[in-house]
Amino acid sequence: MNFEHATQFSCSRAKIILTLSNRWRQDHGYPLLQGGDVYAFNALMLQLFHIFGEMYHEQLEGHLDARLWGEVELPMRDVIGAPGVQAWWRKYSRWFSEEFANYVNQLQQPDAHQ
Repeated sequence: MNFEHATQFSCSRAKIILTLSNRWRQDHGYPLLQGGDVYAFNALMLQLFHIFGEMYHEQLEGHLDARLWGEVELPMRDVIGAPGVQAWWRKYSRWFSEEFANYVNQLQQPDAHQ
């Protein structure tokens, strides 16, 4: 997946993701969503985090310009900060590399947003 496709995905789905994610319970991470909304939210989160993970590793390897990485990381910090996204991440972060999971966990810390 190239950056243009990733950006189009992110822009067209951002409102859906944030709307759905805010309907997840913060305390237990159990979905308040019903039926197809649960599957849609899971699919969107999985795709978004795989795109973010791929770009994270590309910037670590020096294949992604630092300026571009800044434009990717900042909006992801906001998305990761949503309670529903955090609940999803607690449940599914094991699907990703330990290195990337640690990075995302670090972004969730309050002092990481300064």
